[in-house]
Parts: sequence; C-alpha cells; structure tokens
Amino acid sequence: MIELPIGSAFRIEAMSSGPEVLILGAVHGDETCGFLAIGALLARFADRSLTLWRGRLTLAIGNEEALRRRVRKVEVDLNRCFIDGPDGTLDSYERRRAEDLKPLLRAADYMLDLHATSLPSVPFLMCEEPVLPFARALGISPIVLGWGSLGAGALFGDTETYVNAHGGRGMTVENGARDWPGGADSALVASLNLLTHLAMIDGVVPEPRGDAVAYRLFHVHVVERPGFRYSRPFQTFDRLHGGEEIGRDLERVYVAPAECVIVMPTDPEQVKPGEDLYLLGRRVV
Repeated sequence: MIELPIGSAFRIEAMSSGPEVLILGAVHGDETCGFLAIGALLARFADRSLTLWRGRLTLAIGNEEALRRRVRKVEVDLNRCFIDGPDGTLDSYERRRAEDLKPLLRAADYMLDLHATSLPSVPFLMCEEPVLPFARALGISPIVLGWGSLGAGALFGDTETYVNAHGGRGMTVENGARDWPGGADSALVASLNLLTHLAMIDGVVPEPRGDAVAYRLFHVHVVERPGFRYSRPFQTFDRLHGGEEIGRDLERVYVAPAECVIVMPTDPEQVKPGEDLYLLGRRVV
C-alpha cells in the first residue's frame, strides 16, 4: 500500500493484472460515511484480513479540507469541478483538488463514489443507463437512472459523468442521511460488493439483483427564489400523485406533473436560488 503524493489517496496493487478501481469518499465534507468506509478498508488491508488478488485499487478522500471542517464545501461544490477544458482559473480549493483527482478518475475502469443525503432516505445506487446491467450485479436496490440526461442545469462536472466520459463505469451510492449511524456500514458493504463481484478480493459474491427496483429521473427542481417550503416531510422514493402539491414559495405552488416519486429532497434552508432542491422519477418497468 502506498500513499499517493496528492494526499489522502492510497493505492493497493495486486501481483496479477485486473481492473482499475477507484473508491471515493467525502467528495462533500459533511458526508462522512465514505471517509469511514475507506478507513475501514485501509485497516483491513493493513492487517491482512483483506488481500487484493488482482488489479489495482485506489481509495481516496475527495474534499480533504471540507472534511476537516465538517462542511459540505470550502468554496464551491467539488462534485461540479470535474471538467476537461477551460473552466476558468483554478481560483478555489475545490478546483485545485479536482485537478489532483482527475487522473485517478480518468484511469478508472470502475468508480464508486460514496455519498449521503441531507434528508432521511434508504440507501440507493445512482448510475446512467449503460452502467445499469453492471450495477444490478452489485446487489443494491433501488437504483436511480438518468440524472445526466436532465442536462447541464441538473448535473455537470460530477465524478460519475467524468468517469463515464473517459470510458469507465461510474456509480454513486447514497448511503442514507448524513446523520444516519448505519451510513458507514452501508458504504463499506457497497465497496466490498464491488470488489468481490470483480473477483479482486475474497468474499461472498453479491446476489445479482435483476429484480432491483429502478427509477428514471425526468425532472429537477431548481430553486427560483428563497422561501420554499415542502407541503409535508418527504423522504426519497415517497410517491406523488399527478397534481399533488410538493411545496410552495411566496409566489408559486409546485405540483407533481404525473404519478412519480420524489428523489433526494434537500433541506430548503441549505439550498440557494439556482441550486437543485429535489428530483422526480418514474419507475422503470
């Protein structure tokens, strides 16, 4: 095991060739489940209770400084900084950190980014349509598809899209709410499932979930003005009927356009105008 010169990134290389896997944690500094899961993986490799039999595994902390401060970001959202080509000067800590991390993402055959939600939620996996057959093999359900198809207004510069654009398979696991005590265990299990499925470590290969419930996103609500309030407390995958009120601000009432579920509702107090507040999805039949 070696520590890479960019800091808070560790590489384990097997004697036999195999996949290049990257597991990321704490891309948002207030989501500690990934940091704890990576710590547990490092400890197991160090005491030899885990052995990497093939391939190369990189374990990295995304936003070191935000994690140290226990805040989501220092200046800008790191998960919007993974962009090739001109994107302005490297005028923030997160943009400079993204430059350090980009080579790891470009090299990855498989990437698992470990996150948590701001409001209560069951753990779930997010990926794009081409990655779905592989994602079903990891034993995680539900699965959410199609964030990238909503366009740059919804998602741009994230780790998953960046890996996919460079030929890898990017996946994100949302491991319950940030303050859920089971989040670290959920993130660890997801990581172990990936590595056992790829035959990189010993363990019980996860049962493929061909029956995994999947939802395809079709709408993202971006905050227009301050003062939004939900009509009731929502959790991810709560069902909505067509015409049902989701919430309102001082000028407008927002309703569900059709039968759907709400995905990743965010605390309005933590969202500024121009940022995402919630998504809507339909079940994939």
